[in-house]
Amino acid sequence: PYTVCKWNPKWDSILPDEQARLKAQEGMKYVCLDSLQVLNSETLEPVAKDGVTIGEVCMRGNMVFKGYLNNPEA
Repeated sequence: PYTVCKWNPKWDSILPDEQARLKAQEGMKYVCLDSLQVLNSETLEPVAKDGVTIGEVCMRGNMVFKGYLNNPEA
């Protein structure tokens, strides 16, 4: 994975539904990831960060395409 939603100890005291909403955030990027965005798949413009709008997850980094290089089946 390229992101992780690290648990925040402040979330321990809130209701489970709210914990789930917070845990579902896009998270923090790893060192090997340069950028991560969610884009509209037709326009390639960033989508609203409203927790509802769906888009294409696009990432850039030194390890993103490692499994695709010289692998036509990928």
